[in-house]
Amino acid sequence: MRKAWTPAFSPFWTERSRTASSTAVPSAIERTLAGSWKRLRLGEGKPYAPAIPSEGVKLIGLKKEGKSVSVQFYGCQLRCGYCTHLKQPRTEHELQEVLELIADPKVEEVYIGGAEPTVQKKELLELLRRLKRMNRRVTLKTNGHDPQFLRDSLGLVDMYILEIKCPWDDLDCMATLTGISRERAEKYASSLKQSMEVLRGAKVRVWIRVIPGYVTLDKVERLGDQIAGTATEVYLIQFLSVPENDAPFDGIDIPSPAEGEMVAMARRLLEFVPNVYVRGRDFKSDFRAGRQ
Repeated sequence: MRKAWTPAFSPFWTERSRTASSTAVPSAIERTLAGSWKRLRLGEGKPYAPAIPSEGVKLIGLKKEGKSVSVQFYGCQLRCGYCTHLKQPRTEHELQEVLELIADPKVEEVYIGGAEPTVQKKELLELLRRLKRMNRRVTLKTNGHDPQFLRDSLGLVDMYILEIKCPWDDLDCMATLTGISRERAEKYASSLKQSMEVLRGAKVRVWIRVIPGYVTLDKVERLGDQIAGTATEVYLIQFLSVPENDAPFDGIDIPSPAEGEMVAMARRLLEFVPNVYVRGRDFKSDFRAGRQ
């Protein structure tokens, strides 16, 4: 005989007694409660709201490690010649599948990157809204190509990471490193500048991939002046120090530049931003304004 269902302050139906029949079928009320609270757990709003149709997302990576989940989106507006992510195979996932992974109670933070996540803006915005309802800390890495999307995402993201290739007034450098035409590089530089304005007041980390011959001390200083007032910290990353992110480019096939050159760049940047972090193959240094 089925055990009578009794209300309880729980998002799931109460456990049946061990002595109850193993073939007992949940009642319609029990099934409704279970489904509703599952939707709430996945960030779909009120527990009794209709389920939001699942969206498909194209990814190059989905990984849970400890308290964090990394979601790497497929696709990019740029064609950087050294980027390894453009060559990674894509996989199709339902948004529900991604959220199920993140719904693990042990997960506290989610890193969203890619190639470039804003290429799939509809799916990305829905994911951000769900994560906000799930109370997960979210870091979004982007190339700054879509300032309107960043405006729409304000309040949904805890920290933004913008990777900037060159000063945005150096169109030759920008076009070469991004692999796009000079005309498109000019439009991208304008969008990047707008993105920095949109994010003023948010927590913003800037990544600068230091590629010898393209990113110099002078250009780093110009970049510092451009991002001052928006960036709260800068990461200077030695080119080819992380093989899974970089491929040899323009004859450069070993990690470079040297630590000393990067430290000099960091000290110059401290005139514009409060925190600078240097990361290389076998070295790292942290700098804070007033404590060099």
